[in-house]
Amino acid sequence: MQTLQLAQQEKRGQYRVCGSFDLLRTAVLCGIFLFTFMGFSVKDMSLGRDAFAQCARCSCVSANHNATRNHITLQHQLTQDHISTQFELHRNQFIILNFFKQHVLSAMMRMNEQLTAQSMMQMFMVGAYIDADTQLDTQRLMQELTAKAHKDYQPSTEMCTFGTMHKNIKASQRQSEYSAFAINQALMDRQSLNGNMAAAAGRGYDHMRRWYTFIRRFCDPRDNGNNLDDLCDTSAHPSHFFDVNADVDYPRVVDQPLTINANLTDNTLDPDQAEIFALGSNLYGSDIFEFEPGSLFHVEGGIIATQGKEYVRVRSVLAKRSVAQNSFANIVGMKTSGTANTFQQRTQYIANLLEQLGMEDNTEVSRVIGGRPSYHAQMELLNKKIYQRPEFYTNLYDKPANVDRMRAAMRSVGLMQKWDMFNSRLRSEMLLSVAAELELAKEQERVQNIMPTERAGVQDQ
Repeated sequence: MQTLQLAQQEKRGQYRVCGSFDLLRTAVLCGIFLFTFMGFSVKDMSLGRDAFAQCARCSCVSANHNATRNHITLQHQLTQDHISTQFELHRNQFIILNFFKQHVLSAMMRMNEQLTAQSMMQMFMVGAYIDADTQLDTQRLMQELTAKAHKDYQPSTEMCTFGTMHKNIKASQRQSEYSAFAINQALMDRQSLNGNMAAAAGRGYDHMRRWYTFIRRFCDPRDNGNNLDDLCDTSAHPSHFFDVNADVDYPRVVDQPLTINANLTDNTLDPDQAEIFALGSNLYGSDIFEFEPGSLFHVEGGIIATQGKEYVRVRSVLAKRSVAQNSFANIVGMKTSGTANTFQQRTQYIANLLEQLGMEDNTEVSRVIGGRPSYHAQMELLNKKIYQRPEFYTNLYDKPANVDRMRAAMRSVGLMQKWDMFNSRLRSEMLLSVAAELELAKEQERVQNIMPTERAGVQDQ
């Protein structure tokens, strides 16, 4: 505004100098002047200073022309400034402060709030769908796992059969090991003329006791062409018919029965115990060595007596016999009676198993497996009889988990069987080594016998 006032004052001063010419008049004159000036020819332009001198006479017109030009320039600038100012005021005061902040901004804020709320609501629905999907998947997984657990952890009847047959088998195995040790020790004591044995007095007394046992227990009147009637004492034993020739019949006494009614862990004489030791006496060392008095075993001047040297050979023979009779003792030991509580705890299960094989009579079941099933009888059931039932194969149509469990049980039984086979092969190797040593001993004796002759022939030459 100050610029506009200064311009107006300047304009008034110029008008005082030029007289009473108003703005319109001045503009007309300037236009005529410009038209006249533009109408000069090129030749008139050569007048130079003369023309200028003529124009300079009209100083009032030139001054008004300059004032008009300055006024127009000033008005242009003022107009531009005014327009700029008004636009800025329109932008700042009206558009930004009034229109935008009071109307648009608040509306945008409300719109943003509404859009945010709507978006959150939509995301809540999406999240609800995701939660529902996760929840349903979890429920379905739990139901699948529950169904799988019900399927996999429902034991089958066949698994119970395996578990029942395994019960107390370790106790029976330990019982068989002890029985084998006792049998082997008793046979060794007999052949070494132990003081607590019937053969302590020598070969004759051993023959007498065995002959006496044969007459009263194992004698069969039909033997020797029915000529043993006067010899056999059939009244001495009630079950004499079942014991005849038991002292020489290995298949009937040892090989055929699954359980031998003999328990060597107590002080009771079982029915089959006498048969085992009588058979062992006939198979290993039927003729024992003669009794030698203790006075023959002494050392004279650091040299062992002759009888002492012979007794060393006797001990060597006993060692070889012990290897042979060790197999017999282990076989019998595995078939001796098991622990006392084995049959009572599992009689019904074993009876059911054998009933599926066609044995419906409990007496027959007891005769097959004995009153207390031996380790060999239990292994026979686990490794052979249990697979001869049709129910075993029908039970294989079961859940995969139960089939895997039965496979694991079968492998465990097979592992025990392989261990027994390994021990049997060790005993066979021991027998083969003893047989090889005996053959080498013959060759060694032959070489030793010819060595003095060869030496004598060399000396004569």
